[in-house]
Amino acid sequence: MYGDSMHAHKPFFAHTIRPFTGFVFALFLLAIPGLCNAAETKQIIYLEADTVDINEKKGISVYKGNVKLSRGDITIVADMMTAYKNDSGLQKLIATGNPVEFTKAASTNNKGEKQKKIKGQALEIDYNTKNEIIKLKNNAKLWQGKDQFSGNIIVYNIASETVTASKGSSSNERVKVIIHPDTDASQNNK
Repeated sequence: MYGDSMHAHKPFFAHTIRPFTGFVFALFLLAIPGLCNAAETKQIIYLEADTVDINEKKGISVYKGNVKLSRGDITIVADMMTAYKNDSGLQKLIATGNPVEFTKAASTNNKGEKQKKIKGQALEIDYNTKNEIIKLKNNAKLWQGKDQFSGNIIVYNIASETVTASKGSSSNERVKVIIHPDTDASQNNK
C-alpha cells in the first residue's frame, strides 16, 4: 500500500518541473542565434520576469512583472515584454511600462572608438533583434553621455550608432536636442 500511494500522489515539484523545463527550453531557443560561435556570445538574450506565457504555435511569449532583458551591453527593464519569433528565430520584442528603461553600457566599437553610455526611456520600446534597432515611442527620451534627445519617437540604430528623432504623425510635440560641449576637445583647442 505504501508503494501504491507513492505513485498515486506525485510530489508538488513533479507537476511544476515540466512547465519550468519548457520555460528554460524557450529561453534556450531565444539564445540559439548567439550560440553559433564564441565571437557571437554577446548576442545571447537573457530574460527574467515574474511570469511568462509561451505560445509556441503562434511564436509569441509574454513576460510580465519586473521584466529584465540583457543582451551583451544592452539592458531593457519593463513592466511587460512580448517576444515574437518565427522559423528563423527571434524577430522583435515589444516592451511596455511606465516608463520602459533602456541602457547600453559605454563600450568600444569595431573601429576601436569609444562609445558613450546610452540611456533611454519611453512608454513603449520596440527592439528589432535582427536589424539591431531600438525604437522608443511615446514620451521618448534618450541620453548619449550628457547630450539629450526627446520626442514622440526616437530610433537608435545600434550597428551604425545613429539616433533619429521625430514628433510622430499624431503629435504636435517637436523634437528637442540638448548638446553639451565636449570639455576634453575644448581644453585641447586652447
